[in-house]
Amino acid sequence: MGVAWAAVFGCEPLPFHCQQDAQCVLDMVAGRCESDGFCSFPDGDCPSWRRYGEHAPAGIQNSCVSSCVTDVALGARHGCLLREDGLVMCWGDSLDQKLGPGLAGQQRVVPTLVKGLDDVRAVAAGSDHSCVIVGDDRGVACWGKNAAGQLGKGPSLSQATPVTVTYHGKTRLQAVQVEGGAEHTCARTNVEGEKLLCWGQNSACQLGKCMAGVGTQVVVSAPSSSSIRALAIGGEGSCSRFDDGEALCWGKQVPQQQPQCSGPPLAEGYTQLLPAGMVSALGRSAAQLCTAAGSALRCCGNAPLSDTLPAAITTIAPGDSHVCVLAAGRVYCAGNNQYGQLGQGHDQAETAMVQVALLPPISKLVTRRNTSCALSEQGVLYCWGANDQGQANPYDGALTVSAPSSALMQGIVCGVSL
Repeated sequence: MGVAWAAVFGCEPLPFHCQQDAQCVLDMVAGRCESDGFCSFPDGDCPSWRRYGEHAPAGIQNSCVSSCVTDVALGARHGCLLREDGLVMCWGDSLDQKLGPGLAGQQRVVPTLVKGLDDVRAVAAGSDHSCVIVGDDRGVACWGKNAAGQLGKGPSLSQATPVTVTYHGKTRLQAVQVEGGAEHTCARTNVEGEKLLCWGQNSACQLGKCMAGVGTQVVVSAPSSSSIRALAIGGEGSCSRFDDGEALCWGKQVPQQQPQCSGPPLAEGYTQLLPAGMVSALGRSAAQLCTAAGSALRCCGNAPLSDTLPAAITTIAPGDSHVCVLAAGRVYCAGNNQYGQLGQGHDQAETAMVQVALLPPISKLVTRRNTSCALSEQGVLYCWGANDQGQANPYDGALTVSAPSSALMQGIVCGVSL
């Protein structure tokens, strides 16, 4: 029985409880049975792209369906998100199994549930692999490309099924952050005390120990007595920010890394970032390295930049030749704009930071290469930039998306195990 058949008494329709999508049809328009048991229908005016119908209870009748996204990560041509129910959905290019089981060889994949995962606490991505933090023990699992052992099990063929990372046989890593580079992965953990673990490719000493072989798991021993506050991984390089305001990088430097960003080399290939003892935020990609001291930003690499924002910078998300930052819930971008990656609705480059308009208050910002995604405080996901594999909007065949779009929300089902 669909909503068009629901009993109506007087002028007010009674609430109709659905059990499956097939029951939600109104005026020949197919709807969706939401997790609360009420029907919704497509509506591009809602951030979630869905609106409850007239047969929902009075409190939500004809209102937009709320969102449920709590975390997001971007790879080179794919993305993954975390729902509030602990399940993960990925989209984009499925080469190397990075979207999970059953999707190999498909392109422009819409958000699809990753089978075999639940109780996930955070998502992360490398260029062609994906990782999660799982459960109360905060273990780490990864899937996708594994030519250099970036999944944590030694080099092998790509893996569609998530692989559990261990440390001396232990799976309870108590991880607080995981980040992926081109072919390596690092995790901040509290297994047997605070440890920074890195594994995968080590051709540029990006694991923190130059003598370690490819695929080896390394406990990073950075020359600092303070605790690590945050990681920033990109390309063949790794960086960390410490409680005392110091920041260090190891591995391959970004192209044309200028003295304004880093001091002289330290022991064992580590480099101190500037301003020394004042770094409050840090961002790293394959081609860009950026630091912030309060509201002051400096970037080195393909798009060198110095600028001051209206508020303290909390997140730096550099791409190939542009950078976006988050300050007081607002997103600002500068640099190359060939793919619309500045989110301005055009393709003209900007040499100074410009605010990305039409975005609500943002809680998380991520960038990979020429695509960015921003997660609003209400759990709505907005993406823009390069879209050759649907990484910004898989529902649109366009190669670029020059303004923030919440189109990805069309495929995100909340509270339902598909």
